[in-house]
Amino acid sequence: MSTEVEGLPFEQPENFEFTPENLDRAKAHIDAEFRPDGYNIGVNVGRAGGQSRMHVHVHLIPRYTGDVADPRGGIRCVLAGRAEPAH
Repeated sequence: MSTEVEGLPFEQPENFEFTPENLDRAKAHIDAEFRPDGYNIGVNVGRAGGQSRMHVHVHLIPRYTGDVADPRGGIRCVLAGRAEPAH
């Protein structure tokens, strides 16, 4: 299973395997660079589930206190006003 890792220093992203260890590695990089207050982790499966690129990928989304009025409900609330669908 492979995934896109945009903006992270993995030597060969096309060979990046999704594992809990690699998710921790990506999180550590984001923590050091951006210091978020929390995260959402998401996977969209099938067109009805919001998937627009038909390969497995995991979204590790840094979150910040106050980025939305009420963070309950996760990423649905953050992206609700976007004009373009996320990938």
